[in-house]
Amino acid sequence: MTRSTPHLVVESQPSPPHNVEIQSEAAAVSSAVAPNRRGRGISRGLELQRLVENKGKLLVPIPPEYRAPVGTYASKLVSKIGVEVRAQVEDLSVKSWKAVDEGIKAPLLQSLKDQFDFEGDPIDVNKAITSRCGRRLSDYTHRLYEKFKKLKATKGEAYARSHPPPQIAMEQWTRLIEKKWTNKDWLALKNEGQLPKLPEFYKSTHYNDGTGEWIAPKCQTNYEEMVGVDAALNQEGATPFTGEQMSVTVLNKRPGYVKGLGLRPTSSIRTTSESTLKALGLRPSSSATTHEYVSCLETKIESQNETIEKLLEANRQQQKINASMMEFLIEKGYTGHVGSAETSSND
Repeated sequence: MTRSTPHLVVESQPSPPHNVEIQSEAAAVSSAVAPNRRGRGISRGLELQRLVENKGKLLVPIPPEYRAPVGTYASKLVSKIGVEVRAQVEDLSVKSWKAVDEGIKAPLLQSLKDQFDFEGDPIDVNKAITSRCGRRLSDYTHRLYEKFKKLKATKGEAYARSHPPPQIAMEQWTRLIEKKWTNKDWLALKNEGQLPKLPEFYKSTHYNDGTGEWIAPKCQTNYEEMVGVDAALNQEGATPFTGEQMSVTVLNKRPGYVKGLGLRPTSSIRTTSESTLKALGLRPSSSATTHEYVSCLETKIESQNETIEKLLEANRQQQKINASMMEFLIEKGYTGHVGSAETSSND
């Protein structure tokens, strides 16, 4: 008797133990336990549900030094958040997670609490979950936008509008197209994936066109300094600054935040050429603070947890394959010891 056991997609089929020389039987076992594609959405939700039924609520620590999920089940939590966001958020055209209706957020949060036991300060827990909900929503709508652009480029806008991906309803697809992807204000803000020049963006948020006044005198000074730095770096042979680098140069640093842009700083800030700054008569920026270091670790931890979980799952599935192989060989009368470097004396 054989049985099929679903598991992770692997690069190559595991080879049978070297001491097992019954090639035809081993091939039959390999066919019997051929891998299936790992499920998504509902199927992954059922997998998590079975895990909760066997173990109870899954513990996910959110320590204050990371303010991010860590531990064995952190990747399960992130996957669950993605599933819930895709399933529960009907209006995908909202500007951000903050704009999602509270009537959707509350049941979604309760669904997470039903399956996970969060360990940590309630404020840190709430921020960590909110951040990941927003990130999953943004990632999802971005992937949909890439599909829309590809369809539009290859088959025309009319076709793209009338052919949503299978996982999204036509109403949701149309709302995304009309409220975001073809909306002039959204396109101008998005700037086709490019950040606007910091001086112009800074002025748009710190200058009142109606009154003709700056929010504060310091804002005008900052703007004029940005314009001066930008002009100096646009000269022939100069290396232009990114918006982040100019923010650090003119506005200085704030941990976990880029002033004027509202973004987390990237490594490009830390690799700014000191010689370029000195040529402008500016001091190089100071080293990253503890909070900036934590921000960098947050993403690394999440990625490492996902990798660990995949390795553990692959190991579990390999054990199932070995058990199925042993069961098959025993039925065929094989009495040797499978998995050892040495064969049985009965061989």
